[in-house]
Amino acid sequence: MCSGNIAERYKKLTLFLPRLYAFFFLIFLICYVPVKCQPLKKLNHTSYNVNEGLLHSQVIDLVEDGNGFIWVSSGSGVQRFDGKTFIQIPLTSDNSGIPDDKYVRLFRLQNGNLWLRHSEGISEYNIHTNRFHRIISRVRSDPDNNPFPVWETNDGVWCRLPVGGLYLLDKRIGHYADSISFPAIPLSRREQEILEQLSRGFYYKEIADKLSISFETVRTHIRHIYEKLQVNSRVEALKKTGLL
Repeated sequence: MCSGNIAERYKKLTLFLPRLYAFFFLIFLICYVPVKCQPLKKLNHTSYNVNEGLLHSQVIDLVEDGNGFIWVSSGSGVQRFDGKTFIQIPLTSDNSGIPDDKYVRLFRLQNGNLWLRHSEGISEYNIHTNRFHRIISRVRSDPDNNPFPVWETNDGVWCRLPVGGLYLLDKRIGHYADSISFPAIPLSRREQEILEQLSRGFYYKEIADKLSISFETVRTHIRHIYEKLQVNSRVEALKKTGLL
């Protein structure tokens, strides 16, 4: 009986010892054998603010065009940065600029050109001619339903409309060629307007001034929007409705 127990313990010990040796060998490697690591590299960076030429410290959108210029959008306008100087895009109705430069959304096409989504529709910037032309104009009867470019294919650019759904915009003729309907979002007309203003980066006070309503009314509408969409923040609401 006793010899049987000793034999069993010896057997267990012989199975355990190789694992114990392996454990101590691993500790030895970690503690005593020098390990060759890639040295840390210090990355140089430069920060820019209004003192260096930015129109506003709060940036709404940022994109690089096909020529390597950086475009910056804010509530004060749109700028193009060449690595040294910020150049403001003119506010104009001709092909040298755009008709509205506040809270513009930027979208880069596969050919390097840019689409600039503003309150008057969408303008395309040609990197070769340095000129703009209107792709689509705002629908006067529905000014808050301008499309948001989200994805480009060989057939055109899929755009999200605030009222719901995806629409394929033909780049050559500026007309919708296809669509995908989404379930209707249960928001009132006023709530849709406020959500649209939020997507442009406006603060509550600015929204109240633009829509001629009180600050508290804006807060109440936004609380109702969150409840209906079952979200807890502006970013979540904009993502759920395709506005971000």
